[in-house]
Amino acid sequence: METISNSPDGKAGLAQACSSSFEKLETQIFIKMRTKLILIFIGLVLIPVLIIGKISYDSERETIFREVSQGNLRVAEIIAQEVAQILLNTRSTLMTMALLEDFRNMRGDAVRLQTENLVKREKLKKNNLLKDFYVYDKKGNLVSATSGDPGLPVKRMWFMTAVKGSLFGFTSHTAIDPWSNEPRLYLGQVIRDDLYEVAGALIAELDLTYLQNVIKQIRVGQTGHAYIVDSFGRVIAHPNTSEILRRGIDSIASRNRAVALSLQGADSGVAEVVQAIGGPIEFVDHAGTAQLAAYTNLRKVDMDRVPNWGVIVQQQSSEAYISLNRIKRRVMLVMILCIIIASVVGVLIATSITVPIADLEAGACRIAGGDLDHPLKVRSSDEIGALTAHFDEMRQSLRDRMSEISTLYTIGQEMCSVLDYDRLLNLILDEMITALKAAKGSLMLFDEETRKMKIRVARGLSDDVVSSTEVSEGEGVAGMVLKLRRPILIRDCETDPELSTMKGGKVFSGSLMSVPLLVKDSMRGVVNISRIEANSFSEKDLRFLQGLAVQASIALENARLYKLAITDGMTKLYIHRYFQQRLDEEIKRTDRYGSELSLIMTDVDHFKNFNDSFGHQQGDRVLQSVAKIMRDSMREVDIVARYGGEEFAVICPEKSYEEILIPAERLRVAVENYDLEIAGKRVPITISIGIATYPTDAGDKKTLIERADQALYHAKETGRNRVCLYRQIPGKES
Repeated sequence: METISNSPDGKAGLAQACSSSFEKLETQIFIKMRTKLILIFIGLVLIPVLIIGKISYDSERETIFREVSQGNLRVAEIIAQEVAQILLNTRSTLMTMALLEDFRNMRGDAVRLQTENLVKREKLKKNNLLKDFYVYDKKGNLVSATSGDPGLPVKRMWFMTAVKGSLFGFTSHTAIDPWSNEPRLYLGQVIRDDLYEVAGALIAELDLTYLQNVIKQIRVGQTGHAYIVDSFGRVIAHPNTSEILRRGIDSIASRNRAVALSLQGADSGVAEVVQAIGGPIEFVDHAGTAQLAAYTNLRKVDMDRVPNWGVIVQQQSSEAYISLNRIKRRVMLVMILCIIIASVVGVLIATSITVPIADLEAGACRIAGGDLDHPLKVRSSDEIGALTAHFDEMRQSLRDRMSEISTLYTIGQEMCSVLDYDRLLNLILDEMITALKAAKGSLMLFDEETRKMKIRVARGLSDDVVSSTEVSEGEGVAGMVLKLRRPILIRDCETDPELSTMKGGKVFSGSLMSVPLLVKDSMRGVVNISRIEANSFSEKDLRFLQGLAVQASIALENARLYKLAITDGMTKLYIHRYFQQRLDEEIKRTDRYGSELSLIMTDVDHFKNFNDSFGHQQGDRVLQSVAKIMRDSMREVDIVARYGGEEFAVICPEKSYEEILIPAERLRVAVENYDLEIAGKRVPITISIGIATYPTDAGDKKTLIERADQALYHAKETGRNRVCLYRQIPGKES
């Protein structure tokens, strides 16, 4: 497996190899690309011409289809209006008769006379639609009939009308008269007495062959005609119905079905037209002839009182589309002309496209080789130029992102290598300020006990601000970050209304970013970074600072855990093991630089008696107090540890035996002057101190500890509460 170095030399070598390979293939790619573009351009011109021709043809066809269909639809609507009006007039007649007193009181003779007169009047009007009339009382007894036995359909209508009841009456489906084999329709109307109780029902039998007179009057072009279908899509009226009925009567009657006439030019397209729900369609009939058809429903005239019938008007497509041949010829001429023009223009355009594409290819090859510093040339202002510009923007963005990642990695490695907590805090803030070119900043740590944050490290802030700043949740910008646990970016501090409210109008000029330090959803603190210039921080800077904050949080957590591992839980001093480790390191460093170090060993005087007198809890309090005094009294470079029990040790680098006496005596006096009160009374505390110096008093670690311990023992023997050097022990003078 071949590996390529991530170093600058490796990236440059890869970019050079890629550039050389590209130059060899450039001419060949240019020729192939130009040829392809010419062919593609010709194809792209021809295809639209074909599409435009097809669209023009289809558009003209659609226009013709729409105009013919709209005309047919208007005819269908006129027929539907007339048929619906006939049915509505019949329904109105029924409703009027149902209100007559003779019918409401079911006076038999009067009812029969009026029904017979009604039928005669309709015949005189040449209205052959009303064939017979039947009247039933509320018990289902036939009161009057203009013909003989009404048969099952009439009785069913009586039940649906009188028993079930209806406000507008009831309309049957299309049926066949069992004697004449002609299509029939039954209309029912409820008769109510003075108390509005059901008194009976009026039922009219309608002869649908009358509708042939309406249909035969309609003519659409040379090939068009109209017909009517019922709710099941079955033809009930057609110009050729009389002839078809004679051929299909036996078959229809034997199956006892409603009229389903197989009509020439209608039977195969009926269902499809009905399913179109009123819209015009084009279909092929059983003879293979294309037809244009329009459909409308009678219920568009009256939703409740007319049957769910449809009127279909159709015309042969060949008659409607005569003018389309002219469109075909025009399209062919345009196609030939476009082919000639496309061939000439294609050569010119293809040549102009290949050059910027070649430049883009070269730039892509360099980027693939890791060269993100070489800009791409934009040679044109067209889409290819825009693509090249966007590609160059991507290169710059990728370069900046890689730089951010590299910076994050470098800073993260440096942070994670530091385990000293205080040193790490300073390193984090310094790295953030440097990376973001900020003017000032602060790192605040959150105290779980007080639920407040204090500044631990700051740059560019006064000592008074650092020492006095204490922030609670929701207080100021840092407090809001602490509360919300999300970063805040203030582009212009002077004009930001929220910042002005937080600060009580006391704002400074510039930009500010504040991000939380989170470890596993646990809040550790907040980092604040600012610049003097307004609007100098962007969302990109905020994302970068967040990335640094993540690295810092991890490093701080590692340092915290390490500090817990090397720190005594009660006194907060370093443990014995860490003391031994650091003493080894400091002795090696002393040997390397030829300097000196002193070791202080100390313990609390009469500590056992103190425990016996006041208890172990007060004893622990004494140890904690002495430990704090030792931390406060010694230098930052000094290493203060709990050696064991009530005994402590301090490693003092670069301190000779002459120099160590002053800080040792200061420590002794600080402990002696400490006010420890138990039960309202002051209890004195003193310590004894023994000191040995390396390499003056001892040549190795073990000897150094032993001699410091001997000096401590001598201080106790000679009265306690004193400082004793190893060389001050009688017989130990060097």
